[in-house]
Amino acid sequence: MSEREWHDGVVDVADELVQEYSAEGAIERLQTRRQTDNQELQARCTEAIAYIRREVIDE
Repeated sequence: MSEREWHDGVVDVADELVQEYSAEGAIERLQTRRQTDNQELQARCTEAIAYIRREVIDE
């Protein structure tokens, strides 16, 4: 998977979570999910949280 595909996937998931739970709810869910030993999943959750804070909350 290319870096671009990885990023696009993270953005898609973040957008879906925001639509379903609000920005704050999405961040809470991602923070809970980030508590894992899987480093790739941690990185995806961190990226999604940053995206939501940057693109959704700061709008």
